[in-house]
Amino acid sequence: PAAPNATAPATSVAAATEPVATAAKPAATEHTQGLAFPHEAFRAQQPPAAPAHAFSPPAVVTFSLSNGLEVYLVERHQLPTIALQWVFPGGSGDDVPGKEGTAALCLNLLDDGTEALDKIAFGERVADLGSVLAAAAALDQQTLTANTLRKNLDATLDLLAETIVHPGLRSSDHDRNIATETATLRQAKGTPATLSRRLLGPVFYGDHSPAAKVATESSLHAVTAADCRAHLAAFLKPKGAKLFVAGDITRAEIEAKLGQRLGTWQGTSQRGLPVTELQPRQGRLFFADVPGAAQSVIMLAHPGPRRQAADYYPPRIMMDV
Repeated sequence: PAAPNATAPATSVAAATEPVATAAKPAATEHTQGLAFPHEAFRAQQPPAAPAHAFSPPAVVTFSLSNGLEVYLVERHQLPTIALQWVFPGGSGDDVPGKEGTAALCLNLLDDGTEALDKIAFGERVADLGSVLAAAAALDQQTLTANTLRKNLDATLDLLAETIVHPGLRSSDHDRNIATETATLRQAKGTPATLSRRLLGPVFYGDHSPAAKVATESSLHAVTAADCRAHLAAFLKPKGAKLFVAGDITRAEIEAKLGQRLGTWQGTSQRGLPVTELQPRQGRLFFADVPGAAQSVIMLAHPGPRRQAADYYPPRIMMDV
């Protein structure tokens, strides 16, 4: 309905609510701004791809520090940035039965501060540097990652060294992480697609394989801060670990800067449990009954080749197609 003319006085409620005729707006003219969208002939054919550039992989320099840490360095001096990633053995495959979720919780706790800096102060220090520092656990490896600007490398390495040698591992942070992971798990249980993916490990690898472990609410609450202290003390050692570095830095700088900060860091990392051969469950159809679910999901899955296999990538490309 047309709005009343704002300049005309309303003499009564009835008059104010009666429809008022307004002048019709002129029809919008085509190409009001003089824009044109011609259908040129060249649009009928997709432009050809440009010639592929020759790829020359960067050289990787490998060496070991005095404490046994293996370093893999790719020098890239075009930008003043540096990326570092420590990779330690172990992971969720080493979770003790009944305490599935240990590795994920413990690595989550690792980057929640140091002995000197609580979570908030630690986060503020990292943010002030414009750096990124994060820890995570997968099936068979545990990582501590940092990205920083060259000018802030020393300050970032100071924080990394404190994280490795003197982590905070506070019970209050651990309890909060358990609450967060429990909430995430409950949400996953209400999502059919996520629920079905949780079943793939036990189905393909077998119930007793390290790759088949699945965290539950009870297993998460069974993990204590003391468990995390023991877990990190066993796995966060230099010998047996690897450090990948890429960016605006040299081997001499790595040896000097890490030697100053981690010279007293010694020891051999505990080896992770090997993932055994597939021992899949018997059967071809597996049904997860979720009473009252508003949706159903059908998932077709098949184990693929090992990552070391020569044909590892062709099936991945085929699945994308």
